[in-house]
Amino acid sequence: MRKKAHFVLLKLLYLFPFIIFFPPFFKSAYVSLFVFASLFFMPSIFPIKKPRLLIISCLIFFVYAFSLFYSSNPNLGFRMLETKLSLFLVPISFLFFLSNTPILNKICYKKLSSLFLYSSLTYSVLLVKYFFIYTNPKYPNIYTSGFFQSAANNLPLIGEHHIYISLILAASILFFLGVRHATLNKIKGFEGLFVILVFMVLWILQARSILISLALSLLILYWSNIKKMKSKKIFFIFFLGAVMFFMTPQGNNRFLELSNYFRYNKLNSASQRVIIYNCTKDLIIKNPIVGVGLGTTQRLISNCFQQKSGDNSRTLINTHNQYFDFYLTTGIWGLVLFFWFQKEVLRVFKFSENQRLEKSVFFLFSAVLLFENLFDRQTGVIFVYFFTFILIKRCTEKK
Repeated sequence: MRKKAHFVLLKLLYLFPFIIFFPPFFKSAYVSLFVFASLFFMPSIFPIKKPRLLIISCLIFFVYAFSLFYSSNPNLGFRMLETKLSLFLVPISFLFFLSNTPILNKICYKKLSSLFLYSSLTYSVLLVKYFFIYTNPKYPNIYTSGFFQSAANNLPLIGEHHIYISLILAASILFFLGVRHATLNKIKGFEGLFVILVFMVLWILQARSILISLALSLLILYWSNIKKMKSKKIFFIFFLGAVMFFMTPQGNNRFLELSNYFRYNKLNSASQRVIIYNCTKDLIIKNPIVGVGLGTTQRLISNCFQQKSGDNSRTLINTHNQYFDFYLTTGIWGLVLFFWFQKEVLRVFKFSENQRLEKSVFFLFSAVLLFENLFDRQTGVIFVYFFTFILIKRCTEKK
């Protein structure tokens, strides 16, 4: 029975890179099936590996759950807690049930990275095809700001918010390049072309926080190579970036919104964040210890946003910063716990021979969390945690 369960686990791992294609109900089924298969390997001998990391990881979920007791909207909070269930299930599966069972090896790692790239490429091609047939009265043509983001969200069956699509595309690029860099394998010509095509779709979606975080993560990954580069090569890279930036139509270039960051505009998402951050700060000052409870945060920010901007078109607004969300929703304890979790993850990566790869992926997720609430949706929770614990599991198996 264990052999069959091990076979299922491997197939599920190879299925993970295709999460970008999963409809919402299948994401839940995927995690449930992985947890069920891992149950067959529950250790009979203790202690397990990384018990502190396991405990901290699971406590994050229970801190969210505890906040329901003082939430002003526990019904909504409970539904939101369901989306965060992977905060508990994923660590339990990887660090407890599979603690003494090796499921990752070098071949699996390389295969995962290739599957991520091919999956992202396929999704990108489908998305580009859909751009040509998508119509929406609100966005009359492709040069209208928000057209591509709306099309991505409305892609039949597999559409998703452009932030989560961009996150998966960026992580697939980084992971593929990172594995090739760690194993000293040259990137083949067609693989390089695939990476460029995926990046072009990522650029079209214009998720600023993810594009900036990816650029910084690539710097971490290739820093030793960059230091050896000639100035002409570095100049050429910057030149290509500048050409791509200035050739992007003004209506599609969301980086231009940053020029009016402090001047509120209903159509400028960057300027809206200033008000959202101010509202979040005010609410944190009023609730510094235990927060406001899960299910309450978005309504309170929305009320504050409407008062300060006069814009009543948005009814539920998140903090646009996962760290602020931890603090405002669960109080100082939730934020400290999450920082502790990040510290323990870095401690695991510190002793890995591929630590530049693991740390670059870790930085990508951590940096994006500064600007996005990735844990507000099931896709974000599952992807970030599953990916992170695959890297952790690989590190612990090699010891």
